Amino acid sequence: MVLGKARGLSRTSPGTLREGCVLAATVLVADDDADILRFVEINLRLEGFEVVTARDGPDALAKAHAVQPDLVLLDVRMPGIDGYTICARIRADASLAAVPVIIVTANYGSADVEAARRAGADDFLVKPFHPGTLLDMAKAMLS
Repeated sequence: MVLGKARGLSRTSPGTLREGCVLAATVLVADDDADILRFVEINLRLEGFEVVTARDGPDALAKAHAVQPDLVLLDVRMPGIDGYTICARIRADASLAAVPVIIVTANYGSADVEAARRAGADDFLVKPFHPGTLLDMAKAMLS
């Protein structure tokens, strides 16, 4: 389910790494579950993405400011600051407002989708998910 149209990137679009490979974009992945974090990181790296990881909300927000990623994947439930709040703070920050955000959660109800929409998320991915679905969403957000 797409929550909104992907926002345009303010920086120069990344180039292609190799034939059949995705963009050399930087993706910030924030999840407190080490296994999921590693799973997402490996799959994105295999497609040529640069990946920065965070295990809690404050670290995710700090890295978003420091790295200025091309895409952010946020788990909802994280220590310190939840994913919805991080998304809203990204949207409120002029230097990050255009960065696409995908909310990743195990919960999928109308209240969850509405919370993601209110926070300003571009899309919503439900755990568990197939790696291909994740990669397709990432590519769509960056195109």
